[in-house]
Amino acid sequence: MTLSARFQHDRLARRRYGDLAITGAGNPVYSRPLPRVTPLRFSRSQVAPRGSYPIVASYNGTALFLASSDSSGVLKIDKTMPVVNWSNPASIPDGAALSTTQLNATANVPGSFAYNPPAGTVLPVGSSQTLSVLFTPADGTDYSSVSANVSISVIPATLTITANNATRHTDKQILH
Repeated sequence: MTLSARFQHDRLARRRYGDLAITGAGNPVYSRPLPRVTPLRFSRSQVAPRGSYPIVASYNGTALFLASSDSSGVLKIDKTMPVVNWSNPASIPDGAALSTTQLNATANVPGSFAYNPPAGTVLPVGSSQTLSVLFTPADGTDYSSVSANVSISVIPATLTITANNATRHTDKQILH
């Protein structure tokens, strides 16, 4: 996980240079000279669970400036949004029921899909009809539910008429 942050602190902002250290659980994870506003990037090798984590910024001081620290920052890690992939399905003919061919969304984490309208539904003829899905992740603690929409067109079925080549007699007339 890579985190980005911007820190600005009045006591530290008055100093032009110095050392800024961010520590997590007492271990330094980032240190660099401190300009007025410092953009920071640091990485964590393990996935951090959802929750709030204190951020400690400290200025080591120099011969001209006193050292200072501020532990009022908090890094909040919220639930992650899963990625749901679902492309617009090909058009279907009138009378065809929705199936897994059209209702085929995928996600990057395990979970379940609830489609609207559900499989087995026969849609009326029309273009750009909305299909929707609600994805519920198996891990509801760290992942949020997410929805997606696609459109499908239902085209009129082709009507084929075949004449029977037959002869029929009625009241002395021959019909062909």
